[in-house]
Amino acid sequence: MTFIYEFGQHKNKSIEQVAVTDFPYLLWSDSNVRRLSDDFKKHLKEVRFKLNNFVPDVKCGACKENIPEHISIGMNLPYGISVSTQYLYCDEKSCKSSALTYEKAQLYHLAFSTLESLPYSPKWIREDVSEVLLAAIGFRGRKTQAALEALLEHVELKKPMPQF
Repeated sequence: MTFIYEFGQHKNKSIEQVAVTDFPYLLWSDSNVRRLSDDFKKHLKEVRFKLNNFVPDVKCGACKENIPEHISIGMNLPYGISVSTQYLYCDEKSCKSSALTYEKAQLYHLAFSTLESLPYSPKWIREDVSEVLLAAIGFRGRKTQAALEALLEHVELKKPMPQF
């Protein structure tokens, strides 16, 4: 079943579309909007769980063999950031031996929850990181409601989905 936001800045967008374009808003609406139906909230929690517990469709940028667990994000503000599927690492040791080890790079857990923990995150930075996270899941193409629903329906998870 499709759940559509009927209010706010993401009116007429599905939960999946909001999740991959503005994850902090998804978290905010889960905590602060009281008029959401129980089914809407349940689906929101399921989408959130999947985006934070997916098995990446790419290999570690350093060893090229293991499944990555971390993403290295280099902040060089105000000029930009360095983030790519090449900067996904299976462990801290691999990250430290890689090319993106300069002073302003930080290692984060490979999950959409990273978007809420970035120290300085204007929308364009969240969008860049979100694109890399989507690529790590294996998504390419337009972020349509149907495409994102199909992606999250079949995404492999690191641990079983809890009951919400």
